[in-house]
Amino acid sequence: MTTRQEIADALSEIPGFSGSSYRPSVVTTGNAWPQLTNLQRDEAHNFIKVWSIYLVGPQQDDQTFGTWFDANAEDIAEALIDVVFVDGIEPVKVAVPNSGDLYAIAITARSE
Repeated sequence: MTTRQEIADALSEIPGFSGSSYRPSVVTTGNAWPQLTNLQRDEAHNFIKVWSIYLVGPQQDDQTFGTWFDANAEDIAEALIDVVFVDGIEPVKVAVPNSGDLYAIAITARSE
Protein backbone atom coordinates (compact mmCIF):
# COMPACT_ATOMS: atom_id res chain seq x y z
CA MET A 1 0.00 0.00 0.00
CA THR A 2 1.64 3.24 -1.17
CA THR A 3 1.89 6.04 1.38
CA ARG A 4 2.20 9.80 1.00
CA GLN A 5 5.72 9.59 2.37
CA GLU A 6 6.77 7.04 -0.26
CA ILE A 7 5.53 9.37 -2.98
CA ALA A 8 7.25 12.35 -1.32
CA ASP A 9 10.51 10.38 -1.14
CA ALA A 10 10.25 9.52 -4.86
CA LEU A 11 9.57 13.19 -5.67
CA SER A 12 12.70 14.19 -3.74
CA GLU A 13 14.76 11.94 -6.03
CA ILE A 14 13.81 14.10 -9.03
CA PRO A 15 16.54 16.72 -9.59
CA GLY A 16 15.39 20.21 -8.61
CA PHE A 17 12.45 19.05 -6.46
CA SER A 18 11.83 18.60 -2.76
CA GLY A 19 8.98 16.23 -1.96
CA SER A 20 6.61 16.75 0.97
CA SER A 21 3.86 14.48 2.26
CA TYR A 22 1.41 17.40 2.10
CA ARG A 23 1.24 20.75 0.32
CA PRO A 24 3.73 23.10 2.00
CA SER A 25 2.31 26.15 3.77
CA VAL A 26 4.52 28.33 1.55
CA VAL A 27 4.63 27.03 -2.04
CA THR A 28 7.66 27.88 -4.18
CA THR A 29 9.50 26.58 -7.23
CA GLY A 30 10.80 23.08 -6.59
CA ASN A 31 8.05 22.04 -4.16
CA ALA A 32 6.31 18.74 -4.89
CA TRP A 33 3.57 16.87 -3.02
CA PRO A 34 0.82 14.27 -3.40
CA GLN A 35 -2.85 14.92 -2.75
CA LEU A 36 -5.18 11.96 -2.25
CA THR A 37 -8.21 12.80 -4.39
CA ASN A 38 -10.39 9.72 -3.90
CA LEU A 39 -10.61 5.99 -3.30
CA GLN A 40 -12.14 3.69 -5.93
CA ARG A 41 -13.14 0.04 -5.63
CA ASP A 42 -11.57 -2.49 -7.97
CA GLU A 43 -13.17 -5.76 -9.15
CA ALA A 44 -12.00 -7.55 -5.98
CA HIS A 45 -13.61 -4.82 -3.81
CA ASN A 46 -10.25 -3.46 -2.70
CA PHE A 47 -9.72 0.27 -2.61
CA ILE A 48 -7.42 1.92 -5.14
CA LYS A 49 -6.01 5.32 -4.16
CA VAL A 50 -6.25 8.05 -6.81
CA TRP A 51 -3.63 10.78 -6.41
CA SER A 52 -3.02 14.23 -7.83
CA ILE A 53 0.69 14.88 -7.58
CA TYR A 54 1.98 18.44 -8.03
CA LEU A 55 5.46 19.66 -8.93
CA VAL A 56 6.03 23.42 -9.10
CA GLY A 57 8.30 24.22 -12.05
CA PRO A 58 10.16 27.27 -13.39
CA GLN A 59 8.19 30.52 -13.22
CA GLN A 60 9.55 32.83 -15.94
CA ASP A 61 6.66 32.83 -18.46
CA ASP A 62 4.32 30.55 -20.42
CA GLN A 63 6.86 29.77 -23.14
CA THR A 64 9.72 29.00 -20.74
CA PHE A 65 7.51 26.74 -18.63
CA GLY A 66 6.06 25.07 -21.75
CA THR A 67 9.52 24.34 -23.11
CA TRP A 68 10.60 22.94 -19.72
CA PHE A 69 7.41 20.85 -19.46
CA ASP A 70 7.90 19.39 -22.97
CA ALA A 71 11.49 18.43 -22.14
CA ASN A 72 10.88 16.97 -18.66
CA ALA A 73 7.31 15.70 -18.21
CA GLU A 74 7.86 12.11 -19.34
CA ASP A 75 11.05 11.71 -17.29
CA ILE A 76 9.27 13.05 -14.21
CA ALA A 77 6.40 10.59 -14.68
CA GLU A 78 8.89 7.72 -15.13
CA ALA A 79 10.63 8.67 -11.86
CA LEU A 80 7.43 7.74 -10.00
CA ILE A 81 6.96 4.33 -11.63
CA ASP A 82 8.09 2.37 -8.55
CA VAL A 83 5.44 3.93 -6.28
CA VAL A 84 2.41 4.75 -8.48
CA PHE A 85 0.86 4.00 -11.87
CA VAL A 86 0.79 7.29 -13.79
CA ASP A 87 -2.45 7.79 -15.73
CA GLY A 88 -1.77 11.29 -17.02
CA ILE A 89 0.37 14.40 -16.76
CA GLU A 90 -0.51 17.98 -17.61
CA PRO A 91 0.69 21.55 -17.17
CA VAL A 92 -1.38 23.53 -14.66
CA LYS A 93 -1.26 26.62 -12.50
CA VAL A 94 -1.42 26.14 -8.74
CA ALA A 95 -3.25 28.91 -6.87
CA VAL A 96 -1.16 30.46 -4.10
CA PRO A 97 -2.98 32.93 -1.82
CA ASN A 98 -1.51 36.45 -1.91
CA SER A 99 1.00 35.40 -4.59
CA GLY A 100 -1.02 34.48 -7.66
CA ASP A 101 -0.70 31.28 -9.65
CA LEU A 102 2.46 29.21 -10.08
CA TYR A 103 3.31 27.01 -13.08
CA ALA A 104 3.25 23.33 -12.14
CA ILE A 105 2.94 19.80 -13.39
CA ALA A 106 -0.09 17.83 -12.24
CA ILE A 107 0.15 14.06 -12.39
CA THR A 108 -2.88 11.82 -12.03
CA ALA A 109 -1.84 8.46 -10.60
CA ARG A 110 -3.14 5.34 -8.87
CA SER A 111 -1.80 3.03 -6.17
CA GLU A 112 -2.99 0.31 -3.84
